[in-house]
Amino acid sequence: MEKRMLITALIFVALMGAATGCEPSMEKDARELAALQMQKSDKIRSLLACNDSIGKMNLLEEIRTMEIRFDLHFKSCQKKYNAPAEWAAFEKAFSSHLSKDKKEH
Repeated sequence: MEKRMLITALIFVALMGAATGCEPSMEKDARELAALQMQKSDKIRSLLACNDSIGKMNLLEEIRTMEIRFDLHFKSCQKKYNAPAEWAAFEKAFSSHLSKDKKEH
């Protein structure tokens, strides 16, 4: 089960890397990381509202998968933007995208 989640997460990260657009890399990475965080938050809200034990187990599995995807993407961003000024700019972009996503929900 853990192996399957890891493979899924690795495929997701590989696809994110392959899907390049005209958006600057840092903004794209920050937007994707914020989207993963919001998806995970939505699943947690669903878990808290769920009354079905099987549904809860499925949601827990999805949350674990999302945590792995988030961690992998976060670590790749840490490596990519390892200079202090780059990391500060990335954190600012991430916070900005996270705020935008929260307003849209």
